[in-house]
Amino acid sequence: MALQTAEVEVAKEALISAEGMLRELQATHLSMVNDFQQRQAQLEQLHSQEIATYSNQSDELASRVSELETQLAGLKEADESQTAQWESQVAWLEQQLAAVRDELAQAQQAKAELLGKQNDLEVQTAEKIQSFVDKINDLVAEKATLQASASASDQQWQRQIDALELQVHTLTDETQRLADDHRRHVVQLQHETKDKAVCVTEDKACATECELDDAKAKTEDLTNRIKHLEDEIERHLKVQEGHADALADLTARLNAAHDVAVRELEAEWTNQHAAKIQRLMEKVNALTGDKHHLQTEHEVLTGQLAELGSDKAR
Repeated sequence: MALQTAEVEVAKEALISAEGMLRELQATHLSMVNDFQQRQAQLEQLHSQEIATYSNQSDELASRVSELETQLAGLKEADESQTAQWESQVAWLEQQLAAVRDELAQAQQAKAELLGKQNDLEVQTAEKIQSFVDKINDLVAEKATLQASASASDQQWQRQIDALELQVHTLTDETQRLADDHRRHVVQLQHETKDKAVCVTEDKACATECELDDAKAKTEDLTNRIKHLEDEIERHLKVQEGHADALADLTARLNAAHDVAVRELEAEWTNQHAAKIQRLMEKVNALTGDKHHLQTEHEVLTGQLAELGSDKAR
């Protein structure tokens, strides 16, 4: 009995101790439950706040995404419109470039034709100039021949004139001699008898007069021949002067005509090609400026699309 009572006491003490431990555990559990509930309430509050924050951010992001999508759609539409416009402008520029190339080809063809015409004209001009030169050479040769002939004629005429002058001088001397003889005969016959003197004097006078008439006739003939030769010399000199003047005038007219033709051809060719080249250069410069402008706009649009793609990805 005592043993059982002791065991009961021990069991009671153990039970009391266990109850104390249980109460402590219950207090600890209650404290932990309260702490957990407080933390759970705090977590729920934080979760609610985070949910509200995330909801607001989500709404903002959705609004931003909607705005970005709207902007992207507008940019795509603008890009498509700009791309279509750019493609249209590129096609137009290609047409213009093709037209410019055609005009350039036509200009080159026209240039080739003009060069061909110029070459033909140069050949024709060279042929004409050569023909003129040949004519001039012929005229110069003819002039030289005429000069040589005139020189020979002048020498021949001079010899004839010298011979005629010698004959005239001889006839003059002979006439003077006959006159002197006549005077001597007259003086001599004055001392002879009158009849005989008269007869002899008349005979000698007739003979002397005949000789004087012959001498005068020869002198007049020589004078006429000298005058004729002088007239011929003067005529040939005038002909030579006329040939020289005609040759100089022909040379001057040929040179002037050649210079005028060459200047007119050069001026016409230079003006035509300068105007065409100027027009082509203006068109090429305008097309180049339009091309650069379109390339710049295309690069700007490409950059904007890239930025929108980056924003959308973020």
